[in-house]
Amino acid sequence: MKKLLIPLLLAGSVLFAGAPRALAQRGSARTITTTKLADIQATYERTEATVLEAKHEMLIEPLIASVEVIAKSKSGTSETFENRSFAGEYLMSKIENVKGANFSAILEILYTQLKASAIYDFCIQEHADLIVMPQFKITHKMETVQLADEAGGSTATEVPCERNGKYVMQVEITGFPARYTGFRVGTEKDKWIKNLYLQGTLSNSNVNAQLSEESSKKIGN
Repeated sequence: MKKLLIPLLLAGSVLFAGAPRALAQRGSARTITTTKLADIQATYERTEATVLEAKHEMLIEPLIASVEVIAKSKSGTSETFENRSFAGEYLMSKIENVKGANFSAILEILYTQLKASAIYDFCIQEHADLIVMPQFKITHKMETVQLADEAGGSTATEVPCERNGKYVMQVEITGFPARYTGFRVGTEKDKWIKNLYLQGTLSNSNVNAQLSEESSKKIGN
């Protein structure tokens, strides 16, 4: 089986420092009491105490996970990996009275929620822990309705399907189901993983921004 390594920030070990710190911030708590009776001048009392708050911190060691892609078959020493698919329907809230950059930002959040729900169901279907290299296609579910035309007749028109005031969205995914096979604490030698991940993230950010802008133009503007 081919194995991949991915970095995860999980609780490998936890360190607590519960004792008061030498450099803990000093503050003060003050209470002011006011007394005022009819025809008598108001009087004030004030109490003050020094506050020394104990601090604690939690340090988390990064974990490196080994991932095994679920293989379909073997031929000699080579493996053939199966690209599997999933399709489901999910509800998405409508975006109303919003345009421009705000519309794109909200749409991106809604798409992220749709993808997360679909990935979860995909993993359940394949008995997997994650999907490697997932690709998504998100579209409105359409239905045909009869609308009146200018001549007084009716014409068949496709409109987005709605349920409970929300759009019904169709999410299709293809990818490679995989399972975690082990975890280990990260070391200094694993820095290349983070650097490689950051490079990929920066490279993909421009692509994601462009796709989000194109989607907003098709749906909202």
